Amino acid sequence: RFAREGHPFMLGTVLFAALSWVAVPVLGPGPWTIVPASLLTLLAAFIFYFFRDPERE
Repeated sequence: RFAREGHPFMLGTVLFAALSWVAVPVLGPGPWTIVPASLLTLLAAFIFYFFRDPERE
């Protein structure tokens, strides 16, 4: 479960991460493409972690 307020942020980071990984084979694999793609993927994972909505007792 995720907080509704985070849905736009989660969608945005996932789209940017996916587009950056699509750019890796197009622009050629190398540090200028793989490092930003990896960092954007980590940012997307953090955004999902930040906006999680854990069950409360």
